[in-house]
Amino acid sequence: MTELLEGGSLDASDVVEVEGRRAFRDGAGAFDPAGTRPRLYFQLVPEVKAAKNRLHLDVRTLTKDLEAEVERVASLGASLVEFNHQGAHRWAVMRDPEGNEFCLT
Repeated sequence: MTELLEGGSLDASDVVEVEGRRAFRDGAGAFDPAGTRPRLYFQLVPEVKAAKNRLHLDVRTLTKDLEAEVERVASLGASLVEFNHQGAHRWAVMRDPEGNEFCLT
C-alpha cells in the first residue's frame, strides 16, 4: 500500500487505519497465510447490481442442519431465495442485503 500511496495511485483519503494498520477505505482482502490459495479482494462499487453477480460464492457450512444455518445467516441480514438439490446434495440460494446471490452448502 505504501508504494501505491507514494506512486500517486492512491490518495490519503482512500486509506483508513484499522487496529494500527493501513487498510483500503472501500475494500477488504482475504488471503491464505500459507500463500497457496487465491487471495480474495472485495471492493465497494458505486453502481447497483444490474444483472448476474460478477462473482458467485458457495459457502460450506459447518453444520449439517442447512435450515438452521439459513435462519442464522438470515438473522444477519441475508434472505433466502430458494432451496435446491441435486441427488442427495442440498443447498440454499441466499441473497445479501445488496442483492448479491451466494449459496450455502
